[in-house]
Amino acid sequence: MPSTSSGSKRKNELDHNERPAEPAKKRKQFKEKEAHANDNLAEQMNVKSTDSDAPQNIVEGSSGSDNDLSLFLKPEIDGGEVYYIPNFVPKDQANQWYHALLTVCPWYHPKLKVYGKKVSQSRSIAVYARDKNSTMKYSGHTVDLHFDYPPLLDEIEKKVTERLNESFNHVMLNRYDSGSEYIGKHRDTKENKVIVSLSLGAERTFIMTPTKPRLGVVARRWVLGNGSLLIMKGATQDLWKHEIPKEPKIKEGRISLTFRQLVS
Repeated sequence: MPSTSSGSKRKNELDHNERPAEPAKKRKQFKEKEAHANDNLAEQMNVKSTDSDAPQNIVEGSSGSDNDLSLFLKPEIDGGEVYYIPNFVPKDQANQWYHALLTVCPWYHPKLKVYGKKVSQSRSIAVYARDKNSTMKYSGHTVDLHFDYPPLLDEIEKKVTERLNESFNHVMLNRYDSGSEYIGKHRDTKENKVIVSLSLGAERTFIMTPTKPRLGVVARRWVLGNGSLLIMKGATQDLWKHEIPKEPKIKEGRISLTFRQLVS
């Protein structure tokens, strides 16, 4: 996800971290062990919420009621803090929001600079911010920001805010018209304290990969369902990248609304 700024432009935080140089033999042994760990990983499967998997952590300020995340699944993300609420809103409500947002939002395809050439991004986006001094730029593209939220977007944000007891000042909507549209492996900037993503429409696979190879730590994946909510907090962006890969067999569309708290 792209970087943002409030009041002045920030540099996009790309992940250029490299592992320290290691002797060839040690490097080979590490790769062999890592490959073995990946081979032994049980077949990747959809995450299901169960009592035994429920996390003990709760959202700051929670009173243990509706905004208590201990009621929901916390996938095993080493060093990260990730929660998944599979049925945040009923599917009929999610479908209504999906179809309404298709016409309400000012969708467009950003022109990105890739290897010195400008290419059109496959998925379209619409971006809103509460702070009129905010700017956003990624891959050489200055994002078209809108500051007047449509009533529907206000309604959706209010529901997320009340449920999680968190406030947000920015939302990016990504529109995937089919499984051929995707977002590559990336991580958000450290300015984002809490990142919340609401999924509407077609189910899509979500993959989290460690930013650096760590023995025994493997990529995690699950399906983001229609009406589900994903919450990433803490050190998640430092330690993990995430992506929505291509799935050409999926013909239906999906919209994700990613709410952020941008720190000035």
